[in-house]
Amino acid sequence: MGQSDLNIGGVIVESDGVSFGPYVKMEFGDRYSVTGYALFAQPDYTVGGTRYQADRRALGVTVNADYMIGNTEIVSYLGLSGFTEDHPAAGALVARDISSFTGSIGTRASFNAGAPFRPYLSLGADFMRFDDGINGTITHNTPRVGAGFIYDSGAGSLNMHINGGEILQGTDDVEVRVNYDLEF
Repeated sequence: MGQSDLNIGGVIVESDGVSFGPYVKMEFGDRYSVTGYALFAQPDYTVGGTRYQADRRALGVTVNADYMIGNTEIVSYLGLSGFTEDHPAAGALVARDISSFTGSIGTRASFNAGAPFRPYLSLGADFMRFDDGINGTITHNTPRVGAGFIYDSGAGSLNMHINGGEILQGTDDVEVRVNYDLEF
């Protein structure tokens, strides 16, 4: 589920939608893993007062490597992701296809390995290519910084995470995620 509220050149752009699709993870020994997903959605948009629905398709794959240094777990990653959205003509808006592709690289350090409470910090870089379907392609590179914790209780684990970067020049994004994994 996602929602965004943007002000682009004085025009208010709002979107929200729910994405569905498969997620897979393959592990290669104790150290390496590959994750991937395919998502499909029909987000609702309101652009300057005009409402319509788009069709979105997204794919992503990430390669991870896990290492232990003392009681600190280091997880390094390399990923590729992208999406395309088909926007219909609506009001004064012309039909267009929007696409974005991102390459990511980074590392997360989790402290207190083996303890119930494990804080972590992450640092990475994103390399993006975005095409708005009208004005052409924009490329952008940005750092990404995150922090959070994992708390293991008897029946599961609580994970809280905040992550931020810049999705386009002058447009910041912040992700806040809280989840509880129940084991039974």
